[in-house]
Amino acid sequence: MKDQPLPHRWTEKIPPGRDPEPDFAEKLAFLRARLLPETEIETHAAHVFLTRKRAWKIKKPIALTSFDHTGLEARERACREELRLNRQLAGPSVYLDLVGLTVGCDDRLHLSTEGVGGAVVDWIVLMRRLPAERMLDVTLARGETVAAAELDAIARTLGRFYRARREEPNLPGLYLRHLHVEAEVNRRHLLEMAHHVTAPDIDALTRKSLALLEAAGPAIAEREAARLVLEGHGDLRPEHVCLTHPPVIFDRIETIAAQRRLDVGDELGFLGIECALLGDDRIGPELETLMAAEGFPPPPADLTRCYGLFRCLTRARLCLDHLRDPVPRKPAHWPPKAEEYFAFARRLLA
Repeated sequence: MKDQPLPHRWTEKIPPGRDPEPDFAEKLAFLRARLLPETEIETHAAHVFLTRKRAWKIKKPIALTSFDHTGLEARERACREELRLNRQLAGPSVYLDLVGLTVGCDDRLHLSTEGVGGAVVDWIVLMRRLPAERMLDVTLARGETVAAAELDAIARTLGRFYRARREEPNLPGLYLRHLHVEAEVNRRHLLEMAHHVTAPDIDALTRKSLALLEAAGPAIAEREAARLVLEGHGDLRPEHVCLTHPPVIFDRIETIAAQRRLDVGDELGFLGIECALLGDDRIGPELETLMAAEGFPPPPADLTRCYGLFRCLTRARLCLDHLRDPVPRKPAHWPPKAEEYFAFARRLLA
């Protein structure tokens, strides 16, 4: 599917002498009152309001290690990129539009869908709401088995998506450099945050990850030459897969392009790890077989282990890095979650 042109409306700036831009709390209060959502979801970087048929996502005006969304223009770029990237995989029937949050001549907030116009003060990604009960993570949490036909449909969806990405420029060496950089960050952050967990072997695990990456260069170069390293999803977890007919795979990473450039086997292996942590060990191997039939053979065993260890340590790091926030969300949640990834990392090396 070719990229479709994105809307570019409601780009006026607040004129001099007018009241300043509303703060984020005011924007959230307006959206709650205007949309009357059934559910509101807060993530690390956004708020999502779920109405009966739609999902409305507004990005927080914050700066993290990987991005800076404090400025309006930065949030606009990120929203447009999110729409563009996810239309490639989930499609325009899921990622519907960008909606401007505006201040009208009455100095009140409005949505651009209301036709009032005015100066844009923020941007919202508008999506079709997907059925929560059909999310892959919810299905696994219920203890249900994912049908073979559903796994086959996921593989066919990903196969079409990956084949289209093969037409994009190849960038040899970028992926391995990114892995090395992130593995060093994993080691530094995990050692700094080790007092939050009981894991006694963080030093050994992070050293092993660096050693495996050091040895993986030739195998990764072969995978790049075979066009098995490309711009994929970047964060393919069960909560980003909806088992509708056909399945919808959504929420690609838009902030850092290097995080989307990866080995198809790495991305699928990560999904398999996440499914195993939710109680289903078979999804990873079965998807591996199905994707091989789609033209994307798995990496050799040593490289698979290298990728798996890297992903477990990266996820453990991201869990513990939540505790670096001035006011962490759900602080008790993250150390046990990190421990789960450490345990799986040991399982990979056993």
